Amino acid sequence: KSMSEAAECHKTKVHDLVTEMARLSKEAEDAKSSVAELTARCDKLSMNLEAAVANLNENLKASNQRVQMLQKSMDEAAKCHAAKVSDLVTEIAELSKDADNAASTVIDLTARCDKL
Repeated sequence: KSMSEAAECHKTKVHDLVTEMARLSKEAEDAKSSVAELTARCDKLSMNLEAAVANLNENLKASNQRVQMLQKSMDEAAKCHAAKVSDLVTEIAELSKDADNAASTVIDLTARCDKL
């Protein structure tokens, strides 16, 4: 009788272990599936990130080109402005000289008129 009970107990324990192994096997399969799904999602995110970085690099390159063009335009405008200012300064100097000559002429004419 005791051997029969021991055999039954052993049989129950083996059944419990087989059941536990099946449950753990199922959990392992679920975990593998989750890992595969997460890996696929990470790969997709990585590809999206690479595309976004490439897009940002292109935008940055285009922005830098626009900045260079604007800088060149500003430099040209500054040179043009400087040339115009230089021309105006020259013209003012000439007008000032003409004004000095006119004032001198007025003084001379006034002196002559006073002599008359």
